[in-house]
Amino acid sequence: MEKFPKFFWIAFVALTMTFVSCNNEKDEPEPVNPDEPTTSDIIIPQSFGNYSIEVNDKGQVIKLKDSEDGSEYNFEYGNFSRSKTFNAVMRYRDKEDPAECNYDLYIQLNEYGYATYTALYDNDGDHYDSWECEYNSDGQLIQMNELGEECIYQFKYVEGNISEIIEKIYDEEPSITGMKYTNSMFNQPIPNKCGGTVFFEDFVNLSYIDEMEVLNYVGMLGKGTKDLPMSIYYDYDEGYRLIMEFYWELNSEQFPIKFGYFDDNGKPEEIITIRW
Repeated sequence: MEKFPKFFWIAFVALTMTFVSCNNEKDEPEPVNPDEPTTSDIIIPQSFGNYSIEVNDKGQVIKLKDSEDGSEYNFEYGNFSRSKTFNAVMRYRDKEDPAECNYDLYIQLNEYGYATYTALYDNDGDHYDSWECEYNSDGQLIQMNELGEECIYQFKYVEGNISEIIEKIYDEEPSITGMKYTNSMFNQPIPNKCGGTVFFEDFVNLSYIDEMEVLNYVGMLGKGTKDLPMSIYYDYDEGYRLIMEFYWELNSEQFPIKFGYFDDNGKPEEIITIRW
């Protein structure tokens, strides 16, 4: 299934590209859904990599389209009823293999336009997975629960910036990823002027985020970090630490227009262009 580009082990909310059956369904929340949820305090890019992003006159994202293969993510807003009531749905339509790859992600958005609960249905209308999301008082994502695999992702913040991401899968020992906001290219933090679109998928590899990764590109997973992330690190046994540094280019208004990472030789690779 065609997805957003990935950078070797630097995806913040990366996909496993597999659907996991949710046979152990839990009680699902039924919040009061606002009629016109928008992410008006988040600036949505016009394009990210191969994907163009369209919004309506209310500021709601209505389409993402891949310029290479023509696949689309189409967003609809209103009153949708499956096992629960939803106020948005994201329909993925693959041009090359629709029978296998198409799916619908039903979304409950709060009054700020942030996803609080989602349910995934495949092309045959079968329910495959669900996610729950929690936010802090600043509108930043602090926890995401993947219900089918019983995975929990927690995001710890210090002064508006993510300091740690904790991944808990089944009964395994939690894994922790640290995040820093300076690197060899930027010795001072750079304010994240986007307001959101945290590019979660492009920073840290998590195991069971799946189709949720698209939502952060359109502002539906809350506000971003106060500053642009500049590096991540993983601590392993025997004191070994793996550090990955990010590459950014900014325009005259200090919005990021290119993003990538530095290889072992200090050269930027896997450059993604962003247009505002």
